[in-house]
Amino acid sequence: MSNESKLNLCLPSAGQEEDWRQLYEAAFPVDERMTLSDLLQLLADKKILLHRTTDETGGLLCFSIVTPMSNFALLAYIATDQSKRSGGVGSKHMRALLDILKAAYPAHLGLFLEIESTREKGLSAEDEKVRMRRLQFYLKLGAKRLSDKDYILPSFVKGAPPRQGELLWFEFQNTLDDDPERKVGPVVCEIYTRSYGVPTTDGHFTRVMGQFPAVDQATCQVRASDPAEGAVDQGGSVDQPVPAGDAGAVSSVWTRFTGWLAHCLRLIKNWLRKRLQWLRS
Repeated sequence: MSNESKLNLCLPSAGQEEDWRQLYEAAFPVDERMTLSDLLQLLADKKILLHRTTDETGGLLCFSIVTPMSNFALLAYIATDQSKRSGGVGSKHMRALLDILKAAYPAHLGLFLEIESTREKGLSAEDEKVRMRRLQFYLKLGAKRLSDKDYILPSFVKGAPPRQGELLWFEFQNTLDDDPERKVGPVVCEIYTRSYGVPTTDGHFTRVMGQFPAVDQATCQVRASDPAEGAVDQGGSVDQPVPAGDAGAVSSVWTRFTGWLAHCLRLIKNWLRKRLQWLRS
């Protein structure tokens, strides 16, 4: 496997092969899997992309399934043959996949993906080791991590509880650092509502999306500024003062203020991180 020329990297497929179906069912637990019939229908409708990496004889080594979304792509599944991981097949497949997606969707934010949480409490030593290895696999390939938000992995089994997860992404345009909450928030919303079909009234959905106050949960769009909020004059006062007895208005102003403050703190954090990277280089 050391000779990379023997690999057929990231070949597009219509899903007719049996090998990736067998690996799919072997690699993922039931609550993480869509039904094969649903996957095949999505492939037929060209709503998902299947890529296979094979050896020189055509034997399957790795496959991935990607869902193109509104302005990003979602890595729904990736699996490598357990007996052939030592050749770095997974990394080679991912690099080739990223090149394909960047060329096909140059205006997209990037490729997003989900993993089980490495910060979940009560994990066994083995589970923690496996999850950390998975996280490091993506980070070494250049992925970024949504590290300051809680993230939930919904189940595909009706009634089954969600699991704690983490969201990572590979950027295509290097733009998410400008304002990650307002750009990642709509992505999270769309993953839940479109990919998983989670209703906007779901408690887990509202809890996660509550961390992104700038995003309208019904539309998954960043809220436009409200012209009725009143302009701020040069002295810093608001044109329309809040009535002293109006608790709802006070709460609204406080919510806007805390959202603005959190935004400022994120900008400072991003600037400090980039400054530290520059000093280390």
